[in-house]
Amino acid sequence: MSAVLYGSQTWSLILREQHSSLRTPCHLTWRLTEGMEKGLDILAPVSSVGDLLEYLKCPRCSERMEQPIAFCKNGHNICGACKDAMGKCPICGHPFTGTTNIGLENVSVWSGVACPNVDLGCKIVCPSELMTDHIATCTYKKATCPLDKLLSIVCPWEGLLKDMAAHCRESHQSRFREGSVFKSSSINDAVNIILNDDEIFIYHKLFKGGKLYCAVEKVGISQTPYSATFILDTLSGLDRIALNQVVNVVSENTDVPLKSGKFLKLNDKLLKRFICDGKLALQVVISEVNLET
Repeated sequence: MSAVLYGSQTWSLILREQHSSLRTPCHLTWRLTEGMEKGLDILAPVSSVGDLLEYLKCPRCSERMEQPIAFCKNGHNICGACKDAMGKCPICGHPFTGTTNIGLENVSVWSGVACPNVDLGCKIVCPSELMTDHIATCTYKKATCPLDKLLSIVCPWEGLLKDMAAHCRESHQSRFREGSVFKSSSINDAVNIILNDDEIFIYHKLFKGGKLYCAVEKVGISQTPYSATFILDTLSGLDRIALNQVVNVVSENTDVPLKSGKFLKLNDKLLKRFICDGKLALQVVISEVNLET
């Protein structure tokens, strides 16, 4: 609870029925704690984020008010920048008080800020210190096809991250896989899109200089960590190689998996042991990393 002074009256802000995502109706209650009619509650229903943010709009510049929020002797609020630019209230002409509206500042912090992708459909509102993490994985941000420019693939698709999986399924069927386990038996260079746990992964396989290179990256729909395990078995089943790789977020530089060292690498002599009848006995397993163990 925080107190705000309006003229000779002191009001306390009480936040009730709070919901972290602000997707359900909440209420702001202003309670008169000092002065006339002490104890009077005024309940202001807030049915949407837009309604709540209207309380925070500066009457002069119409921008969202954040700390410091000043107010005049009649209780009209104004953002700090406009207060510094003006000597009196733009609404009533009275001078500003020497204090800030702590209650409204708390509302500003509590209500959060809207995602910059709001015009593209994102409804997320969260505290500003958490917005950077949200933007990194916002499914409403603009994206291009993850296969574009890989292995001479040209795909002009542009859209939202949330629509990327549907695009890959429809436009790149021969390279599209689903599930956490898949076989990669071709002895030719390949790149595939893997959909698993609603995450999009890119699987790279490259034969270069007599060596095999394999790597898995993820597009980054969430911040959940994953690992990829590459399993090779001989025809007899007596020999097996299993190598684990941390799955990194895909980079615009398509050579990063090779340059970063985050890949499976087999030389030609060892590679031949796992090829039979022109097929590579390679299985790839994508797993979520349990950070608690």
